[in-house]
Amino acid sequence: MSNKFKKILWGLIALLIIISLLITTWAAISRVETQLEEQINDTAPVMGEPEVMATNLDIPWDIAFLPDGRMIVTERTGRVLLFENDNRSDLGVIENVAAEGEGGLMGVAVDPDFSQNSYLYLYYTYRRGNELRNGIARWTLDGNRITDEHHIIDTIPAALNHNGGRIRFGPDGKLYVATGDASNPNFAQDRNSLIGKILRLNKDGSTPEDNPFGNEVWAYGFRNPQGLAWHPVTQALYVTEHGQQRMDEINIVEKGSNYGWPNYECDQRRDGEISEHNPPIVCFNEFTLAPSGLTFVGDRDLYVAGLRGNQLRHLALSSNLRSVESQRQLFEQYGRLRAVVLHRGYLYFSTNNTDGRGQPGEGDDKIIRVMVAR
Repeated sequence: MSNKFKKILWGLIALLIIISLLITTWAAISRVETQLEEQINDTAPVMGEPEVMATNLDIPWDIAFLPDGRMIVTERTGRVLLFENDNRSDLGVIENVAAEGEGGLMGVAVDPDFSQNSYLYLYYTYRRGNELRNGIARWTLDGNRITDEHHIIDTIPAALNHNGGRIRFGPDGKLYVATGDASNPNFAQDRNSLIGKILRLNKDGSTPEDNPFGNEVWAYGFRNPQGLAWHPVTQALYVTEHGQQRMDEINIVEKGSNYGWPNYECDQRRDGEISEHNPPIVCFNEFTLAPSGLTFVGDRDLYVAGLRGNQLRHLALSSNLRSVESQRQLFEQYGRLRAVVLHRGYLYFSTNNTDGRGQPGEGDDKIIRVMVAR
């Protein structure tokens, strides 16, 4: 056997050994990845079977619960509903609501002192002359009707698209408001404008003294935010935002920060613009989720209602709470989902198949709940 042949033979043997080691290593990595995935799935909240709680609704936009467990639902066309066990009551219709385009009656918030004052807060679109406006009014729940409308703020510009719409009281007792850019992107960067923002108000509509810019603006640079949720331990504010041609985001929103729109989305930059905030915890850039409501279950699990994405999306957060370890798609059979709220061990979510962009099925639109437990 020639030396040249021996070298070739030994080279082939060495190559086979390397290939064998690579295969073994790849198999080991795959096993570890599978084990990690199984561990993540094992630690995900356990869910029961979904129950339909209400049917034949007219574009239900938001859900809120009173201290005694009764459920408030807003319909974009202007009606406010109250659900108690199997009974449904019409609390009233907001007569001046302009249910045009994406506008109409949207968010509802329950006063932290509701047991003493019976106050509800409603965010809705209306017309002032030829102009569309968004505003927030406070109402008193008197038995099975709402009375005594009192305007909190009524100067938020509106449009057929991008009205935001979610309102929530934060852990600090202040009222937070998600406003869209009202189809005027450049105003999202104007800190004197109320559109494309997260606003922070006192309950009477006045400006808190510790707001960063001396007005209602808490953070700016948003295209169309529609979800607000606070982490149950850190009390950090998480916000969903509709992107342009995908690029949907979920951000941790901090006082005075700029979230980029229209200069940048997710990790994309334009004209050398540098981000002034931490990156999103997740960017949906491969498909359009159109995230709306969101809520926490425990301290590591976020649930996001997807409109165009036709799903409830479960996001398992990393240990630093600033990124996502894994994701799951849930309840795709129900179509467009708008609101999601956790209440007494159940996730409640609303469909929005009658909003002109979905495919309504029998009984649409609906409120559905599912038991969830760690």
